[in-house]
Amino acid sequence: MSRSRSGRHGLKYVGSVEAPRRAGPIILATDASVAQNLVGCAFLATTGRFGLQAHAYPTYISGPDRTTIAELRAVGLAMPKLGLSESPEPVLILCDSQAALRYLADWAQGSDRFPEGYLRTTRSQGQRPTLVDLQLRMQKYTGLLTFQHQKGHAGHALNETADSMSKLAIRSVKEGSAAVRAAPDLARMWAERTLRDFHREAA
Repeated sequence: MSRSRSGRHGLKYVGSVEAPRRAGPIILATDASVAQNLVGCAFLATTGRFGLQAHAYPTYISGPDRTTIAELRAVGLAMPKLGLSESPEPVLILCDSQAALRYLADWAQGSDRFPEGYLRTTRSQGQRPTLVDLQLRMQKYTGLLTFQHQKGHAGHALNETADSMSKLAIRSVKEGSAAVRAAPDLARMWAERTLRDFHREAA
């Protein structure tokens, strides 16, 4: 089961690979990348779900808040795909952005604080803004969620793959339509390999 959207200015793909059941919470690793006017984000979960996206982002949001928003958007991409509405399970969210983790933890406790410059107005076609939707999900599933800072580039397999996927998404959009079409298959291969090795080492 997968969903994709691609075009001249962006890429969005969410899919799944087979992964064995494991004891303990779902582990969700997310990451984001920022390059000039593009942002990319990605996730990989021990359930086998994975996703990546990249698109142009307003340049009026700059500096640390732009990166934090991208990191939060990675979590926002993942959360609807974990199936918590149908089968509530504990989730451990790994993120290498401490600023993003603070927002997630605050939202889980009912906070209404958002990154500077983020517009919370309804988007085109009546869509709720990504981070507003994420805030509501943090509050809805607060009893299931724990948050952990995972230092980037420290060798954690899930984190490293999420990082690679976010960079792949940006690179594909820069290179054009052929690269955008190829990106999901490459991401799928990385997800399969990472989860196979991760579950084998955890056994």
